[in-house]
Amino acid sequence: MKHNAMALFTKRRTDYIHVKNLMERIILQSIEDLWVSGEKDDCINFFRGEGFAVCAYIAGLETYDKVRLINLADKIFNFQSERRKKRKDAGMKEETLTSGVSGTWNMKLSTTAKQKNLFEACLK
Repeated sequence: MKHNAMALFTKRRTDYIHVKNLMERIILQSIEDLWVSGEKDDCINFFRGEGFAVCAYIAGLETYDKVRLINLADKIFNFQSERRKKRKDAGMKEETLTSGVSGTWNMKLSTTAKQKNLFEACLK
C-alpha cells in the first residue's frame, strides 16, 4: 500500500512539474508574440487579463517577478508604438519597409534570449 501511495505522489509531482513548465512556456511565448503584429493584441489582453495571473500562479511566480514581466511586456509594447509613430511621421508604410524586418527579427531573437535568461534567473 505504501508503494502505491509513493507512486501516486511521484506521478502527481511529475504532472505538476509538467504543468508548471507549460505555464512558464505560455508566458515566454506571449512575450515573444508581442513582436508579431497579428498576435500582439491577444498578448496584451493576456498580460492585462486573468490569463497571466493564472499562469503565473501555477508557475509559482512571486509578486515581484509578475510585476517585472508585466513591466517588460509594457516596455516592448511602448517601444513598438514609438517605432510605429516615427514611421508614420516619416511618411513610410509598414508594409514597404524591408530593411527593418531583419533588424526587428535580430532584436526579437536577442530580446527573447535575454528574457529567457532573466526568467530562468528569477526562478532560481
